[in-house]
Amino acid sequence: MYFDMVVNFGQRRAVKILQEACNHKNKGKDLVVDGRIGPNTLRASKSLEKDRLLAFRIFHYARICMKNKTLMKYYYGWVRRTIEI
Repeated sequence: MYFDMVVNFGQRRAVKILQEACNHKNKGKDLVVDGRIGPNTLRASKSLEKDRLLAFRIFHYARICMKNKTLMKYYYGWVRRTIEI
């Protein structure tokens, strides 16, 4: 799933989504959401559930659509693709 995120979002955005998901799981041990993979991000991502990352990816698509309503026509396809991965 991470590889697909890098292809679709670029590495920096994919890492930020990964870091946000890790922060949600590991409350109190927040990673800096900077889009760069370091040892702390790697360590935190090892215990991250696939479904949590999937949810944060879908949330990212929702934020895109909330900022630009004309992209809403793509939302269902984006979510479907995310779930199928």
